[in-house]
Amino acid sequence: MVKFKIIFFMSTLFFFSACSVPNHFERNYLKHIREEGNHFKVSNTSFDSVWFRGKAFVIKYSSLPIMEINDSLIETVNPSFFEHGLGYKITASRMGDSARFVSAYFKISPWRMFYSSWNPFTFPYNVFILADYMRSDSLSYPNLISK
Repeated sequence: MVKFKIIFFMSTLFFFSACSVPNHFERNYLKHIREEGNHFKVSNTSFDSVWFRGKAFVIKYSSLPIMEINDSLIETVNPSFFEHGLGYKITASRMGDSARFVSAYFKISPWRMFYSSWNPFTFPYNVFILADYMRSDSLSYPNLISK
């Protein structure tokens, strides 16, 4: 019986520690960046700084190593099945001489997706935070970024 109580207490503690809920301002920010999306256009003149921010974000916040970086792709390795790591893939394609189209995606293992279904604020917004940071050069709520 004592063992059951300890296991129950530990699982309850783990569940509630994983379920930190964003405050009102953070929820508004998440709603806004979700509406902005993870695809955007950028001029060729500002592309280098935008691309640098993307590389910096992936290097700092990805728990998986980078597999490839060039002027049209930033990609981490794929997570293994049971890995809890989050990876990213950022692509850029030309749209004429004056603009580029940038898309950001995240890579997640099936196990992490199941694990994260307990807490909807664990990972789904990382890619939108990344796109917002690349667009605006402002990281408003770094505490919302899941690793």
